[in-house]
Amino acid sequence: MRFTDQTLVYRNANVAASEVGGGEKVLLSLTEPTCFGMNPVGARIWDLLAKPITVGSLCDAIVAEYGIAPSECRVDIEAFLESLLSVNLLQYRQLDRSCVARRITNQLPT
Repeated sequence: MRFTDQTLVYRNANVAASEVGGGEKVLLSLTEPTCFGMNPVGARIWDLLAKPITVGSLCDAIVAEYGIAPSECRVDIEAFLESLLSVNLLQYRQLDRSCVARRITNQLPT
């Protein structure tokens, strides 16, 4: 999968999550035999995926929160999203430029 800044990512609705201590989480697919553990940073990303978010915004949030280099963050987030996608815990769709422009326009104060 090739993620772009405009790729909208969000949780698969058929997943249960549980915090297991130390900020770590475990995900369990309700439709497939999949159990997925994550460290505190992965758990924070999972929290941000509660609402659809673009990959660009997700990277911006993690860079701001953890103070890591944007290029390093992007590589790590894409790998993490790929791993979620490979076990059907993540859904996505590509936003086209006109959709992004409409969202930006709608967010501007009048």
